[in-house]
Amino acid sequence: MRDQRQAGLTLLEVLLALSLSALLMISAANMLSSAHNGWTEQNAVIAGYQDGQLVLELLANHIRQAAEIELNGKSRLNIVINNPGGKKERFSYQHYYSAGVPALGMVKRGGIQPVLNGVKLIEFEDINGDMSLIKITLELVKTRDSKIRYQTLVAPRKRGVINYAEI
Repeated sequence: MRDQRQAGLTLLEVLLALSLSALLMISAANMLSSAHNGWTEQNAVIAGYQDGQLVLELLANHIRQAAEIELNGKSRLNIVINNPGGKKERFSYQHYYSAGVPALGMVKRGGIQPVLNGVKLIEFEDINGDMSLIKITLELVKTRDSKIRYQTLVAPRKRGVINYAEI
């Protein structure tokens, strides 16, 4: 038993208090880490949804504006757009790998420009057989556990020279 004049804590009490404080700090750090990881993964999924929607809208707009459309297989779309000055602009969209990462790229003047990384699948399909309706399927992989799949139907506005080439 302690003497009345002795003030303070024993070594055992200090060690016990430090141990409990350390356990509380570790569990709090684990909770914060888990919350941060969940937040990061959710942001990647949300960014994937937004990226996919933007790319689908871009593809749909180019298909609607096209003077000429050609499908080469299921993963390559060739487009010719007439600019306001009457000059024709030719480009293609295709699936490719950039440093081992699957991506969607725009081929223009011999070079490929990345449009979106994480594209596991891009398919263009002529639904009616006459290029009056094109189905676009886009599948994105943003995190190791999440995959986002989009599909949309687009009707070309202009029906100029339209080809279908199967490779």
